[in-house]
Amino acid sequence: MKAKIRLGHRDYILPAEDGLKVMEILEGAMRFEEKYHRSEGDQEPYYTYHVWESDKIGESLELISENTYRVAKLAGKYTEE
Repeated sequence: MKAKIRLGHRDYILPAEDGLKVMEILEGAMRFEEKYHRSEGDQEPYYTYHVWESDKIGESLELISENTYRVAKLAGKYTEE
């Protein structure tokens, strides 16, 4: 059995046990965000940095069968051709 983990807008495949470990680690993660502020009047542009507790990280875990994994591996990277 394999685990498909979505982080942001990308999916990653790894052994199910490792996928569960990753999810457990992410449960304790905090969110970080960098915000750019444009210049206004005489003020120079600047960044602010923010860290906070997150109730949803934006990740998901889905189990896929070995058969589905093998077929996808054979197909390789998707192309528009």
